[in-house]
Amino acid sequence: MASEYGWSKRSILEDVYPDELTSYSKEIKKRNLKNKLRDIEVALIPNMEDGPRKEQLSELVSEINSLEPEPIADQAPELDRGALRALKDQMRSSSRLIKVKG
Repeated sequence: MASEYGWSKRSILEDVYPDELTSYSKEIKKRNLKNKLRDIEVALIPNMEDGPRKEQLSELVSEINSLEPEPIADQAPELDRGALRALKDQMRSSSRLIKVKG
Protein backbone atom coordinates (compact mmCIF):
# COMPACT_ATOMS: atom_id res chain seq x y z
CA MET A 1 0.00 0.00 0.00
CA ALA A 2 2.88 2.31 0.65
CA SER A 3 4.02 2.15 -2.96
CA GLU A 4 0.47 2.38 -4.32
CA TYR A 5 -0.83 5.28 -2.23
CA GLY A 6 2.37 6.86 -0.93
CA TRP A 7 1.42 6.21 2.68
CA SER A 8 4.05 5.73 5.35
CA LYS A 9 4.37 2.42 7.19
CA ARG A 10 3.31 4.13 10.40
CA SER A 11 0.22 5.58 8.75
CA ILE A 12 -0.78 2.17 7.39
CA LEU A 13 -0.29 0.47 10.77
CA GLU A 14 -2.15 3.15 12.72
CA ASP A 15 -4.91 4.25 10.34
CA VAL A 16 -5.90 1.18 8.33
CA TYR A 17 -8.11 -1.43 9.98
CA PRO A 18 -7.40 -5.11 9.20
CA ASP A 19 -10.79 -5.62 7.56
CA GLU A 20 -10.04 -2.74 5.16
CA LEU A 21 -6.82 -4.38 3.94
CA THR A 22 -8.65 -6.87 1.72
CA SER A 23 -10.75 -4.12 0.15
CA TYR A 24 -7.70 -1.98 -0.54
CA SER A 25 -5.83 -4.98 -1.96
CA LYS A 26 -8.73 -5.86 -4.27
CA GLU A 27 -8.97 -2.29 -5.51
CA ILE A 28 -5.22 -2.12 -6.16
CA LYS A 29 -5.32 -5.41 -8.10
CA LYS A 30 -8.39 -4.26 -10.05
CA ARG A 31 -6.77 -0.93 -10.92
CA ASN A 32 -3.55 -2.66 -12.01
CA LEU A 33 -5.56 -5.07 -14.16
CA LYS A 34 -7.42 -2.18 -15.79
CA ASN A 35 -4.12 -0.40 -16.49
CA LYS A 36 -2.59 -3.51 -18.07
CA LEU A 37 -5.70 -4.09 -20.13
CA ARG A 38 -5.67 -0.48 -21.29
CA ASP A 39 -2.05 -0.93 -22.38
CA ILE A 40 -3.01 -4.06 -24.32
CA GLU A 41 -5.94 -2.22 -25.86
CA VAL A 42 -3.75 0.68 -26.96
CA ALA A 43 -1.09 -1.62 -28.38
CA LEU A 44 -3.21 -4.30 -30.06
CA ILE A 45 -6.66 -3.11 -31.07
CA PRO A 46 -5.58 -0.44 -33.58
CA ASN A 47 -3.35 -2.98 -35.35
CA MET A 48 -5.82 -5.89 -35.32
CA GLU A 49 -7.89 -6.79 -38.31
CA ASP A 50 -11.63 -6.56 -37.85
CA GLY A 51 -12.98 -9.87 -36.65
CA PRO A 52 -14.14 -11.87 -33.66
CA ARG A 53 -10.90 -11.52 -31.67
CA LYS A 54 -10.97 -7.74 -31.93
CA GLU A 55 -14.61 -7.69 -30.87
CA GLN A 56 -13.91 -10.03 -27.93
CA LEU A 57 -11.03 -7.88 -26.73
CA SER A 58 -13.12 -4.72 -27.06
CA GLU A 59 -15.96 -6.34 -25.10
CA LEU A 60 -13.56 -7.50 -22.38
CA VAL A 61 -12.10 -4.01 -22.07
CA SER A 62 -15.59 -2.49 -21.82
CA GLU A 63 -16.68 -5.07 -19.24
CA ILE A 64 -13.66 -4.53 -16.99
CA ASN A 65 -13.90 -0.75 -17.29
CA SER A 66 -17.53 -0.89 -16.18
CA LEU A 67 -16.67 -2.65 -12.91
CA GLU A 68 -17.55 -0.43 -9.99
CA PRO A 69 -15.16 -0.27 -7.04
CA GLU A 70 -16.43 -1.74 -3.79
CA PRO A 71 -17.19 0.98 -1.27
CA ILE A 72 -14.73 0.54 1.59
CA ALA A 73 -16.58 2.60 4.19
CA ASP A 74 -19.87 0.71 3.73
CA GLN A 75 -18.44 -2.66 4.72
CA ALA A 76 -18.77 -2.23 8.47
CA PRO A 77 -20.99 -4.94 9.95
CA GLU A 78 -24.17 -4.05 11.81
CA LEU A 79 -23.62 -3.51 15.54
CA ASP A 80 -24.87 -6.44 17.61
CA ARG A 81 -26.25 -4.62 20.63
CA GLY A 82 -27.22 -7.82 22.44
CA ALA A 83 -23.67 -9.15 22.25
CA LEU A 84 -22.32 -5.77 23.39
CA ARG A 85 -24.66 -5.80 26.40
CA ALA A 86 -23.59 -9.36 27.26
CA LEU A 87 -19.93 -8.34 27.07
CA LYS A 88 -20.56 -5.33 29.33
CA ASP A 89 -22.38 -7.51 31.86
CA GLN A 90 -19.59 -10.07 31.84
CA MET A 91 -16.96 -7.37 32.34
CA ARG A 92 -18.97 -5.80 35.18
CA SER A 93 -19.29 -9.08 37.02
CA SER A 94 -15.76 -10.43 36.51
CA SER A 95 -13.52 -7.37 36.75
CA ARG A 96 -12.82 -5.20 39.73
CA LEU A 97 -10.25 -3.03 37.94
CA ILE A 98 -12.33 -2.04 34.90
CA LYS A 99 -15.30 0.28 35.31
CA VAL A 100 -18.03 -0.25 32.72
CA LYS A 101 -20.56 2.47 31.93
CA GLY A 102 -24.22 1.51 31.79
